[in-house]
Amino acid sequence: MVFVIGFIITFSGFLLTQKHYPGNYANLEIDWYFCNSDVAMMTVAIFLIVQKLNIRESKWIKNISGATFGIYLCHFVIVQAMTDTFLNIDYLPASLKILSIALLSFGLSYLVTKLFDTNSITRRFIR
Repeated sequence: MVFVIGFIITFSGFLLTQKHYPGNYANLEIDWYFCNSDVAMMTVAIFLIVQKLNIRESKWIKNISGATFGIYLCHFVIVQAMTDTFLNIDYLPASLKILSIALLSFGLSYLVTKLFDTNSITRRFIR
């Protein structure tokens, strides 16, 4: 329920921002700032849900979980690059653009992290 409330606040804020500032993308992420209470509500809800899950140990989950800090460190630059690339493709629907940006950003961030993990010097920065 906490997640739903946080999502409603974020989504409503997004719609209001677009209503009052149409086409002004500088204000687009105001409701998604990490210090907002709505984002904190959604984050706490997700952490509580994941904490209660009984997930069997697997090699690929261990592999991804070991790369999460590196993915966190490099994802912002890659998301920006993917956004700049996909926003210029006019014939793709917005939902496909968003999905493509998300999947490619995650995949490339993971690959960059794994590349850094192969070198003993750069490995220290991503672990």
